[in-house]
Amino acid sequence: MPAEIDSMFSARELPWHGLGTITDSVLTADDAIIAAGLDWTVDKEQVERKGLAVPNKFWNVRSSDDKILGMVSGDFNNLQNREAFAFADSMVDDGSAKYETAGALRGGKVIFLTMKVPVDMTVAGEDAHDLYLILRMGHDGSMAITAEVTPIRIVCMNTLKLASLQARQRWSIRHTSKLEGKLQSARDSLKLTFAYAEEFVVVGNQLVETRVTDDMLIKMLEDTLPARPKTPETIEAIMHNFRESPNIQNFGNTGWGALNAFTEYMDHGRDTKSQEAIFHNIMNGEIASQRDKLTTALLSV
Repeated sequence: MPAEIDSMFSARELPWHGLGTITDSVLTADDAIIAAGLDWTVDKEQVERKGLAVPNKFWNVRSSDDKILGMVSGDFNNLQNREAFAFADSMVDDGSAKYETAGALRGGKVIFLTMKVPVDMTVAGEDAHDLYLILRMGHDGSMAITAEVTPIRIVCMNTLKLASLQARQRWSIRHTSKLEGKLQSARDSLKLTFAYAEEFVVVGNQLVETRVTDDMLIKMLEDTLPARPKTPETIEAIMHNFRESPNIQNFGNTGWGALNAFTEYMDHGRDTKSQEAIFHNIMNGEIASQRDKLTTALLSV
């Protein structure tokens, strides 16, 4: 297991990872915390130097092994792992099993969980998607508490978010002294998840109706991808998906097919040793920016 993974579980085999303890089915919050190795708390301890307290500096320490996860300020409020699951549970109030994966990265500094949202999304009446809520936070003080939704295309398990949507798909909350109130605000915002799902289908259908030729897509990819030595190979691989991938069978020469050709390659086609790096890049990094840029270009045709 790569060094980035501290502990995690995955129900069946979630497409982003395929790593960690594999369970037979999705789990409830209580079971997921145990399976993911997240049944610990974080406590703040005063930083000292030469026997004297360092003003406004505290260590975040993991209860299970006294490991120092990072240095934070006095007004930093830790969202405990169980509180994170309770926050995600507020999406669905019946307490049902719904967690697909959860775990700790970078030695416990970063925590993530994903849960399936009970909503149906089908583009063009046949291309089905599942919708997931992803919650991430940093116990080292390096990142805010972030919740976002992302659709997974069932047929080939690629992560497919769309740019230029009116509905919000991400919420970020700082670890501040007013954390409790902000969490309530985020819970209210998450109700917009269903609005996102509705608009996802609308935009997806719009892309299905958008005709895209090979030459058009090549030009868009040249404008979207950075100029690097291997970029021509990347474009050719995406174009191969666009022309030949069985996962895009009924959407050839459409904007929807073009977007899926791109995401299928970025999710599964690249030669990389780190699945975690792919996951983070798809969510927030360079690939996310490229995907959004390509989507905007396709919507403008």
